[in-house]
Amino acid sequence: MESAASSVPNKIDLKRLLFFVPARQIGGAEKHSAHLCEAFAAAGVEVTLVAPAAVVESATLRAVRARRITAEIAWDDAESPRDNVIRQQSAAVARLAGLEFDFAIVSLPWPIYGYGLHWLLSAVGLPHLLVSHLAPAAQPPYDLAPELRVAPEVYANGLATWVGVSAPVASRIQNLFALPGFTVGHIANGVDVRPLSDAQRRWRRSAARCRLDISETQKLVLVLGRLDKSKGSDLLPAIAEAIADLQALLVCVGSGPLQSFLEESEAGRKGLIRLVGQVPVVDDWLDAADVLFLPSRIEGSPLVFLEAAAVRCPVVASDSALEAHGDVAPQLALIAPSEDVANLGHALRLALDNPDLLKANIERAFDFASGYTRQDMTDSYMKTCRLALARYDFAQRKREVVARGNGDRLG
Repeated sequence: MESAASSVPNKIDLKRLLFFVPARQIGGAEKHSAHLCEAFAAAGVEVTLVAPAAVVESATLRAVRARRITAEIAWDDAESPRDNVIRQQSAAVARLAGLEFDFAIVSLPWPIYGYGLHWLLSAVGLPHLLVSHLAPAAQPPYDLAPELRVAPEVYANGLATWVGVSAPVASRIQNLFALPGFTVGHIANGVDVRPLSDAQRRWRRSAARCRLDISETQKLVLVLGRLDKSKGSDLLPAIAEAIADLQALLVCVGSGPLQSFLEESEAGRKGLIRLVGQVPVVDDWLDAADVLFLPSRIEGSPLVFLEAAAVRCPVVASDSALEAHGDVAPQLALIAPSEDVANLGHALRLALDNPDLLKANIERAFDFASGYTRQDMTDSYMKTCRLALARYDFAQRKREVVARGNGDRLG
C-alpha cells in the first residue's frame, strides 16, 4: 500500500476508496458498510472492500460493486492489543501491496476493533475516516502501550477523522481515545421508507407469513441482529417463558456466540424460541412480525429500528436500545428498563395483547424514520470524506509552505 501524501488530488476529488470491514460475521455495522460501499460505487468511486473471507463472501457484501479482497483483519478479543495490531497490519500490507488509494474508511462494530488498520493508515499517510457503531459507556480512556498510540497530530492535521452513528457514541469515542473536545461528529443512520396504509400493512403481513409458513393467528416477536450479551440475547429464554401463555413465538434472525445457549435453553427446547440464522433479506420477517423486540444493553443507532419504523412494525425496546433518540424514544416505541426481564416481558405482553396500544407510536416512528433517509446518510458520509480529504490537503500544503520558508531563512 502506497503513501498518499504526495498524490492527494488538487481538486479534492475522491476516486479510489479503500474500505475495511474488520468483522467476523454480518450485523448492522456490516449492512451499513454495504450501503456505503454501494453508494460510493454508484457515485463513480472505485471501491476496494477488504474483510475476512466469511464477510467478503456473505450475501450482504457479495452484491456490492467493488473489488473484494480477503484478509484476516478481524480483531480477536483473546489476543493482546499488540498482537491484534501487528496481525491486522501484516494482513493488510500483504494483500494491498502496490495498490494506491485516495482515502480509506474503517467500519468499527467496536471502537478498538480496527485500531491496527488505523495505526497503519496513519503511518503511511492515507487520510481515513473511522466509523464507530458502538462504544462502551463510563469507561476510562484505552490504556494502550506507548508504541501503539496514534500521535495526536494525526487528528490535528486531518489525517484521521472519527464519527459515531449517534451523539452518545461520538461522545464516548472522544473519551475513549482522549481526543480534544468537539472533534468527533456523528452521522445518523438512514433508511428508505415505504408509505404503507393499514390495509397494505395487513396485506404484506399476510403475504409474508404465507411465504414463511407462519399461521395468521400466531403471535410473532422478531429479534433481529447479533446473538450476544450486548444485544440482551441471554435474556430471551426467560422473556419467552414469561409470555408463553400468549402462545407467542420468538424468532431470532441472526447469529452469534449465544446461538447454542438459546438452542439448548428450556425455552428453545420447548419451541418458544426459533433460530433461523442469517438471512440475506429481512423484509419478510419485518412484514410478518407483530412486534420487533430490542432488549439490548448497549446500542449505537440501531438500523433495524428504522427499518421496522419504515414499514410500520411496532417496536418494544430497552431504554439502552434507543438511547440515541433521547427523550423522543418513548414516543416511538414501548420502552422498558435494560436487563429488567419482568418489565421487558410485561411490555411485550402489552404490545401483543393490545395491538392498538402502539398505534400512535407507530405513526410517530414512521414520520421519524421518514426524516432520516438513506440518501441523506450517504450524502453526509461523502461530504465528510471529502471535507477530511480537503483538511488533510490543506495541512499538507501549509507544511510545504512553512518548510520552504524555513529553507529560505536558513539559506
